[in-house]
Amino acid sequence: MQTGDKIKTFKDTDIQAYINLIHQNGFRCKIYRDYLLITEPMRKPVNRRATARTITQIRRKHKMSRDDMSELIGVKRDTIWKWEVAMCLPDKYNQERLKELMGWEGVIYE
Repeated sequence: MQTGDKIKTFKDTDIQAYINLIHQNGFRCKIYRDYLLITEPMRKPVNRRATARTITQIRRKHKMSRDDMSELIGVKRDTIWKWEVAMCLPDKYNQERLKELMGWEGVIYE
C-alpha cells in the first residue's frame, strides 16, 4: 500500500475490514464516493520536550551558538530557538539536515 492508492469497495460490510487493514499497515484513509482512499502514513506521537533537549544537547556538544547552527542547517536563528524551547519541531527536511551534519540518530517522525 502507498499513499494515493484507491481501493474499490463493493459492499458496505467490507468497508470496515478494509479500514482496519489499512490502519494496521500504518496508513490513514477516507471514503470518497465509492472509493476508500489511502491518504497518508500515520505518524507516531512526538515528545516535543525530549526532541528539544536533544537538539540543544547536539548544539552544545558541538560547541556551536544558535547562529552557527542556523547557518549550517540553513534556517533562521529564531527557528533554532523555537526548536530548543519545544515551540515547534523541525520538518522532515531539517531533521535530515540535523542527522547529516551532526550525526544525530534521533527520530522525530516515523
